[in-house]
Amino acid sequence: MSRGVWRSLPVGALGVFLVLCCFSASAHAQALMLEHDNRQQSTTDPLVRSKGELTGFVRDRSGKPVAKVGLTLSDASVFAGAPGSSRSAFVLSDEKGHFMFPKMAGGEFKLSAMALGFLDYSASITIRADKPTKHDVVMDSLIPR
Repeated sequence: MSRGVWRSLPVGALGVFLVLCCFSASAHAQALMLEHDNRQQSTTDPLVRSKGELTGFVRDRSGKPVAKVGLTLSDASVFAGAPGSSRSAFVLSDEKGHFMFPKMAGGEFKLSAMALGFLDYSASITIRADKPTKHDVVMDSLIPR
Protein backbone atom coordinates (compact mmCIF):
# COMPACT_ATOMS: atom_id res chain seq x y z
CA MET A 1 0.00 0.00 0.00
CA SER A 2 1.14 3.50 -0.62
CA ARG A 3 1.70 5.92 2.22
CA GLY A 4 -1.38 7.91 1.18
CA VAL A 5 -3.74 4.97 1.72
CA TRP A 6 -2.47 4.40 5.27
CA ARG A 7 -2.97 8.09 6.06
CA SER A 8 -6.59 7.93 4.88
CA LEU A 9 -7.50 5.07 7.25
CA PRO A 10 -9.11 6.11 10.54
CA VAL A 11 -6.74 5.60 13.47
CA GLY A 12 -9.09 3.04 15.08
CA ALA A 13 -9.29 0.93 11.91
CA LEU A 14 -5.51 0.87 11.59
CA GLY A 15 -5.19 -0.16 15.26
CA VAL A 16 -7.72 -2.99 14.85
CA PHE A 17 -5.90 -4.16 11.70
CA LEU A 18 -2.56 -4.26 13.53
CA VAL A 19 -4.05 -6.06 16.56
CA LEU A 20 -5.68 -8.67 14.29
CA CYS A 21 -2.38 -9.29 12.49
CA CYS A 22 -0.47 -9.63 15.77
CA PHE A 23 -3.13 -11.91 17.35
CA SER A 24 -3.23 -14.16 14.29
CA ALA A 25 0.56 -14.43 14.11
CA SER A 26 0.81 -15.06 17.86
CA ALA A 27 -1.88 -17.77 17.78
CA HIS A 28 -0.17 -19.49 14.84
CA ALA A 29 3.22 -19.37 16.56
CA GLN A 30 1.76 -20.76 19.80
CA ALA A 31 0.02 -23.57 17.92
CA LEU A 32 3.30 -24.50 16.23
CA MET A 33 5.13 -24.44 19.58
CA LEU A 34 2.42 -26.64 21.11
CA GLU A 35 2.72 -29.13 18.24
CA HIS A 36 6.49 -29.24 18.75
CA ASP A 37 6.15 -29.58 22.54
CA ASN A 38 3.53 -32.33 22.23
CA ARG A 39 6.07 -34.55 20.46
CA GLN A 40 8.57 -34.08 23.29
CA GLN A 41 6.36 -34.41 26.40
CA SER A 42 7.12 -37.13 28.90
CA THR A 43 4.49 -39.36 30.49
CA THR A 44 4.84 -37.48 33.82
CA ASP A 45 3.84 -34.11 32.34
CA PRO A 46 0.39 -32.91 33.57
CA LEU A 47 -0.54 -32.05 29.98
CA VAL A 48 0.50 -35.44 28.65
CA ARG A 49 -1.72 -37.23 26.17
CA SER A 50 -4.06 -39.82 27.76
CA LYS A 51 -7.75 -40.78 27.63
CA GLY A 52 -9.11 -37.59 29.21
CA GLU A 53 -10.04 -34.55 27.17
CA LEU A 54 -11.62 -31.14 27.54
CA THR A 55 -14.19 -30.19 24.95
CA GLY A 56 -16.86 -27.53 24.62
CA PHE A 57 -18.29 -24.60 22.70
CA VAL A 58 -17.62 -20.87 22.88
CA ARG A 59 -20.72 -18.68 22.57
CA ASP A 60 -21.66 -15.08 23.25
CA ARG A 61 -24.43 -14.13 25.69
CA SER A 62 -27.06 -14.44 22.95
CA GLY A 63 -26.00 -18.03 22.26
CA LYS A 64 -24.25 -17.38 18.95
CA PRO A 65 -21.01 -19.34 18.37
CA VAL A 66 -17.76 -17.38 18.56
CA ALA A 67 -15.07 -18.56 16.12
CA LYS A 68 -11.30 -18.19 16.41
CA VAL A 69 -11.26 -17.71 20.15
CA GLY A 70 -7.82 -18.41 21.61
CA LEU A 71 -8.12 -20.88 24.49
CA THR A 72 -5.25 -21.72 26.82
CA LEU A 73 -5.25 -24.59 29.30
CA SER A 74 -2.59 -24.39 32.03
CA ASP A 75 -1.63 -26.59 34.95
CA ALA A 76 -3.37 -25.05 38.00
CA SER A 77 -0.48 -25.87 40.36
CA VAL A 78 1.56 -23.17 38.64
CA PHE A 79 -1.01 -20.54 39.63
CA ALA A 80 -1.18 -21.81 43.21
CA GLY A 81 2.55 -21.21 43.63
CA ALA A 82 3.30 -24.93 43.83
CA PRO A 83 6.52 -26.12 42.26
CA GLY A 84 6.13 -28.00 39.03
CA SER A 85 5.56 -27.60 35.35
CA SER A 86 4.44 -24.38 33.78
CA ARG A 87 3.22 -26.18 30.67
CA SER A 88 0.18 -24.98 28.80
CA ALA A 89 -1.74 -25.95 25.68
CA PHE A 90 -3.36 -23.58 23.16
CA VAL A 91 -6.20 -24.14 20.66
CA LEU A 92 -8.54 -21.99 18.58
CA SER A 93 -12.30 -22.51 18.45
CA ASP A 94 -13.61 -23.47 15.00
CA GLU A 95 -16.32 -21.69 12.97
CA LYS A 96 -19.03 -23.34 15.11
CA GLY A 97 -17.30 -22.25 18.33
CA HIS A 98 -16.17 -25.81 19.14
CA PHE A 99 -12.84 -26.47 20.84
CA MET A 100 -11.04 -29.56 22.12
CA PHE A 101 -7.93 -30.29 24.16
CA PRO A 102 -7.44 -34.00 23.35
CA LYS A 103 -5.88 -36.77 25.43
CA MET A 104 -5.30 -34.85 28.65
CA ALA A 105 -4.11 -36.25 31.95
CA GLY A 106 -6.51 -35.71 34.83
CA GLY A 107 -6.08 -32.86 37.27
CA GLU A 108 -6.82 -29.23 38.05
CA PHE A 109 -6.33 -26.70 35.24
CA LYS A 110 -6.96 -23.06 34.45
CA LEU A 111 -8.87 -22.39 31.22
CA SER A 112 -8.47 -18.93 29.69
CA ALA A 113 -10.16 -17.56 26.57
CA MET A 114 -9.43 -14.39 24.59
CA ALA A 115 -11.10 -12.89 21.52
CA LEU A 116 -11.23 -9.45 19.99
CA GLY A 117 -14.36 -7.57 21.01
CA PHE A 118 -14.91 -9.71 24.13
CA LEU A 119 -13.86 -9.61 27.76
CA ASP A 120 -11.25 -12.21 28.74
CA TYR A 121 -12.63 -15.42 30.26
CA SER A 122 -11.06 -17.57 32.96
CA ALA A 123 -12.23 -20.66 34.86
CA SER A 124 -10.84 -23.46 36.99
CA ILE A 125 -11.45 -26.86 35.40
CA THR A 126 -11.12 -30.38 36.77
CA ILE A 127 -10.32 -32.83 33.98
CA ARG A 128 -10.92 -36.52 34.52
CA ALA A 129 -8.28 -38.81 33.04
CA ASP A 130 -10.73 -41.64 32.34
CA LYS A 131 -13.41 -39.81 30.33
CA PRO A 132 -14.10 -36.57 28.42
CA THR A 133 -14.86 -33.39 30.36
CA LYS A 134 -17.26 -30.86 28.83
CA HIS A 135 -17.06 -27.13 29.59
CA ASP A 136 -18.80 -24.43 27.57
CA VAL A 137 -17.46 -20.88 27.53
CA VAL A 138 -19.73 -17.81 27.45
CA MET A 139 -17.97 -14.65 26.29
CA ASP A 140 -19.20 -11.18 27.28
CA SER A 141 -19.03 -8.53 24.55
CA LEU A 142 -17.04 -5.34 25.14
CA ILE A 143 -19.72 -3.43 23.24
CA PRO A 144 -23.13 -3.33 24.98
CA ARG A 145 -26.03 -4.30 22.76
